[in-house]
Amino acid sequence: MFLKNIGVLGFDPLEKVILAALLTEEPMLIIGKPGTDKANLLAYISQALGLSFKKVNAALTCKLALTGMPVIKDNEDKITFIRSRSSVWKDEALVFDLINETKPKCFGLISSILFDKQIYGYSLDKLQYRWATMEDTNLFNRDMTAFKRQNIYLEEELVENFGFIIDAPTWESFSVEEKDEGFLTVFTQPVREINAELIAFINKLKPLYKEQLLFPKIQLAGYASQVTSMMNKGGVYISVQRSMHLLRNFIALDLVHEHWPAKGHKENIGDILLLGLTCSLSQKAFQEKLPTRLLKAIHHNTMQIIFNENQENDWIGYFMKAGLTKKMDMLFDEKVDKDLKSLTFIHFFNHSSITERAMLVFSAHPILDRFDVLNDEAFNMMTHCFKEILHVDGELKWLEFDVHKEKGNLVWFNCQAYLLSLPGGQTTKRYKRGYQFFIYLLTHDKLIIDPGYVEMELNDCFEKCQVILKFKKQEKLS
Repeated sequence: MFLKNIGVLGFDPLEKVILAALLTEEPMLIIGKPGTDKANLLAYISQALGLSFKKVNAALTCKLALTGMPVIKDNEDKITFIRSRSSVWKDEALVFDLINETKPKCFGLISSILFDKQIYGYSLDKLQYRWATMEDTNLFNRDMTAFKRQNIYLEEELVENFGFIIDAPTWESFSVEEKDEGFLTVFTQPVREINAELIAFINKLKPLYKEQLLFPKIQLAGYASQVTSMMNKGGVYISVQRSMHLLRNFIALDLVHEHWPAKGHKENIGDILLLGLTCSLSQKAFQEKLPTRLLKAIHHNTMQIIFNENQENDWIGYFMKAGLTKKMDMLFDEKVDKDLKSLTFIHFFNHSSITERAMLVFSAHPILDRFDVLNDEAFNMMTHCFKEILHVDGELKWLEFDVHKEKGNLVWFNCQAYLLSLPGGQTTKRYKRGYQFFIYLLTHDKLIIDPGYVEMELNDCFEKCQVILKFKKQEKLS
């Protein structure tokens, strides 16, 4: 619909994926045979969106071509650049063609532009879209002597940073109408005009996408988590980083699908999620053939688990709504897959308040350190926060309050007064951990309005962990 209006043919099956990539603004990798117009796709879209665009041949470019000549001015510590026509400082959209043939000397710079939007630490503030292309490696596998390339495959760590990874359409994938229309328009004549409809569609959905990143739909988060678990069990490695890309891709695709202006489109959410899954797996960049039956079976089973149950019965939804002590019980539920727990914990960690997050980490880390509950990604995240609580590095803001004609931090004064009221005095564990916890919150600019409520919640968490630990010891003995 939108793509045909700007003269792009053959990408109809992937149109919603491409529009979703415009929402996420994450780098996209396009794989295909020579002459499939991979590198020009973003050029056509940029023209329609009114964005400045540049295509960079990654196999031939050099650092100076991208940055311009660096100059250090007298009496100044920073570097400036004499920019040229080929430099990318002011571009809003970039495509790096033949990314897998990049010269080793340029790889670090191109990676920094692609994934960090930076050049030597200087931010590329105007840059929105960064796409890359690579040729189908099957071409090289047949007769290596026919293609003398600098590099054939991309590093796996690099590919993990791309959001969507799609295959460019070939002649066989064009419909009869598109083939006829293509010859009439010579295939390479995009509409060189700003497309107001496409701009309005993208601008409408971007705020919704950012909002749903903070509070994703329970079903979409559950689908991403369940698919990750089942794929790994089925022998297809999906990293935690890739599973996060899955969730972001599903959120964007769901929005594009929900607000699609064309009437009578027959796709349901299952078709959209299967499309998103297929276009988000990094294995295709290494020509690893994933059995179609396996993908469809995993998708079908996940749809039954996630979408045939009420939202209230969804484990992730329960965890996010549960109190902290209930969360402890859920983390030690042996019926729940470790990857699902880990993904849910990471989601909770990223979207909870600093107080809730710190309470769970401070009380649960010692016991989680003894049992195999979370994967390395989630546990390392927890450990980093735990160390921050134990070794506070920050400042207390010093205030004056006139009521008592004294100097000091009023919030800290109230916290100390409450702690001194606890039974047992300053020698008890409860006093010491409450003291440590309040110090951590205050150095992170957290206003503690009711110290008693916060400390009692923290104490409940520690007591729950003691109960769980006692149960685990009895279970081991029996």
